[in-house]
Amino acid sequence: KNFRQFENAEVKLNNREDKHISVIFGANGSGKTTILSGIVWGLYGGNKIPYGEMSDQFLNKNVFNNLKEGEETKVKVILTFEDENKNYEIKRYLKIKKLNNKQHISVGPEVEVRINNQLQTYGQKHINEVLDKHLSNYFFFDGENIGTLADSTNPKLVQEGI
Repeated sequence: KNFRQFENAEVKLNNREDKHISVIFGANGSGKTTILSGIVWGLYGGNKIPYGEMSDQFLNKNVFNNLKEGEETKVKVILTFEDENKNYEIKRYLKIKKLNNKQHISVGPEVEVRINNQLQTYGQKHINEVLDKHLSNYFFFDGENIGTLADSTNPKLVQEGI
């Protein structure tokens, strides 16, 4: 909700037992990187967005432009997934205040973690037990530079792409 390009969106990734990958495909500027950033930020938090430009701009531009000076609103990412027969719900949010026509974090980021609908203390610890932060490096494939994988004239670029 109110996260980057999306004022309100729900994205469901593949959950079939026989298919273990999801591909997000779309035109430039359509929100592919925002979806991945939302997943990583939802899991691990931080005061910056993990991928893309303007990493300190959490709030949707339209929502921000409609705020009056000094007003604030919430940015929220909710992730739900299952692991080893446990249902996880992670809510990560922060509040953005409009000051001098810029986005300023006024509250957060905060996280709420539920496992099988039970609110957890030390929620981030539970997230890290299931999905260590180092795994976030594998969430993002830079499709913009896929051509480097096929450039047999430059093995170094191919290696970097891999």
